[in-house]
Amino acid sequence: MNLPDFDNFAPLQALREKMQAVALGHYEFFDPKRHLTGDERLALVQGLRLPLQAIRPLDDKTFAFKNARVILWSADVMQQSVYHLCFCDQMTLSGDVVVGTQPPDVAQVCAACLDHLQYEGHNSHRHRHQDYYAQVRKNFSAQDFFSRFVHYPVDG
Repeated sequence: MNLPDFDNFAPLQALREKMQAVALGHYEFFDPKRHLTGDERLALVQGLRLPLQAIRPLDDKTFAFKNARVILWSADVMQQSVYHLCFCDQMTLSGDVVVGTQPPDVAQVCAACLDHLQYEGHNSHRHRHQDYYAQVRKNFSAQDFFSRFVHYPVDG
């Protein structure tokens, strides 16, 4: 059975013109094992508790949960003083973690993560500019991070 060439199918071309769609779109089938559900996207604002195995590294070593880049911190409230942006040498978490788009207010960004990502030129091994690096850590915001490292959607 031969299907018509829908790229040149006059009724669909007319509909596309009526919709003012200039190009053919891209569609990826939704797979809840690979793509965030609506509930999961909402939960990421407050933080979503997951096993560490549910998190995967992207090419830049930042964290991904399904098709979203996330920030990660300990599920243990007593250990929530630092949150991580990527798999760095200081990350020793295991078991359950919390991922999200907004880290806890009481926590500080991990300096080793900033080093690894070279965020704003951060390099805590260079003693010459420690005041500048302290300012980078103090002024770090998740919103700025996600404007540089896209939160959603991500591949890889």
